[in-house]
Amino acid sequence: MPISNNKIKLTENLSMRIMLVTSVYSIVIALLVSAVQIYVMYHQTVNDAKQQFHQIESGYLANLVSGLWVVDNARVDALLNGIANLPHVGSVELKDETNHVITRSNFMTKNAIAKQEYPLIYRDGDFTHNLGTLSVELTNQQIMLELLDKSISIAITTLITILLGAVCVLFIFKQWISRHLETMSQFAEKLDLNNLDMPLELTRNQNGRVDELDMVVNSINQMQATLKEGLEKRRLIELELVKHQEHLEELVKERTVELVEKTRQLELQSHELEAQNRELDAYAHSVAHDLKTPLTTIVGVSGLMQSGKVNLTVEQAKESSGIINRTAKKMNAIIDALLLLASVRRAEEVNTSEINLRDLAEEACQRLEQVALQHSAQITFVGEWQSALGYSQWIEEVWVNYISNAIKYGGTPPNIHIGCTTVDDKTIKCWVRDHGDGISAERQSELFVQFSRLDTRSSDGHGLGLSIVKRIIHRLNGEVGYQEAEGGGGMFWFTLPAVNNAKD
Repeated sequence: MPISNNKIKLTENLSMRIMLVTSVYSIVIALLVSAVQIYVMYHQTVNDAKQQFHQIESGYLANLVSGLWVVDNARVDALLNGIANLPHVGSVELKDETNHVITRSNFMTKNAIAKQEYPLIYRDGDFTHNLGTLSVELTNQQIMLELLDKSISIAITTLITILLGAVCVLFIFKQWISRHLETMSQFAEKLDLNNLDMPLELTRNQNGRVDELDMVVNSINQMQATLKEGLEKRRLIELELVKHQEHLEELVKERTVELVEKTRQLELQSHELEAQNRELDAYAHSVAHDLKTPLTTIVGVSGLMQSGKVNLTVEQAKESSGIINRTAKKMNAIIDALLLLASVRRAEEVNTSEINLRDLAEEACQRLEQVALQHSAQITFVGEWQSALGYSQWIEEVWVNYISNAIKYGGTPPNIHIGCTTVDDKTIKCWVRDHGDGISAERQSELFVQFSRLDTRSSDGHGLGLSIVKRIIHRLNGEVGYQEAEGGGGMFWFTLPAVNNAKD
């Protein structure tokens, strides 16, 4: 039981980390949006402040010229004081025709944002006389104080909204995902080959609807049923061996060959059961890890979109929908890969026929057309193409895996060559060559192994593709491999029986 408790604690810690990451991400986005809003508000307020220049020109300038002309010092002082008391005015300077300077300034004058000079000219008909110059300087002191108050208000409101959203995300994740993943983990821990009658069940109210968790549960129960059937066959064989051992002295010569054959079958079934157990563990690993991350992303983004306290812009809503769409596609790809792996394993007989390798490769390129456009990939078919013996649906999946890996890791931009060559009269070799960095000798041993990614730094992919390729090609009596290409890059290849091989 300590192991289970530790796993529950780890799950709870993961929930908290998801909440923290979601909160930090939301805070960063909120800070960026708030910064843009404050920046726009600042420039708008500055533009409004500059309107003071028009007010001074229309409301004070004529009276100031009149006061200077009649040398009414009290009137001039009153007008200068009025201008200095206008909002955002930092300093006022009057320089008359005798170079006498009169100034008015605020004690906290700093950070000037604009300055305007007005010539003071007296006009009487055609007569004009220059009485001096009026200089007015605006500051951003009051603007900054107003923006500070607004920023504090925005920050408090945003923080409260984000905290409430994070708590909601944590609650939804625990209710919809975490507790079911814990149930799956506990079921996998308690799985006993001697007791396979208890199916995996989740306590959920789906009202007849089936989602990805239900599909995973059904797949695990189906694999458990397969294990039970295999164990039952093994038990019957063991009973039969015991029966023959009772008459061993009489039947030793007659049954020697039969016992050897049955022992071999028993060993093969034992190896198959061990492989199935490993696949079940790998299946649970994929459910508990590869599916949890995209599910968490969908729950987080959808929870944010459904929150009534967060007003998303059209662009933000579109971006959030895009995140959900991309994450759902990734989950669908993982589930499709698991289902394809299971179908290849369950297929007892494969009806091979003559297939057109180039047509299947072109079909794969059409399926990957959008990915190729995103990476500006150039794909070239080279050489003469041959037909081979295989299963068209599986071989198309092999092409899709090889070509997609070449697009992702084959250089910037990817330059990909696809072709096939005749090894001998019995074998056709198909290959996909890229011009990327290649794969080191140390990493090559990890290829075609389940849950081993080509690039561990990337979250793209789930480590099943090459293992599926290996299983498919081996079922079709072929081989897979990787080799460094001349001139740089790498080449993934697989072989299939030639058509004339079947005719012979």
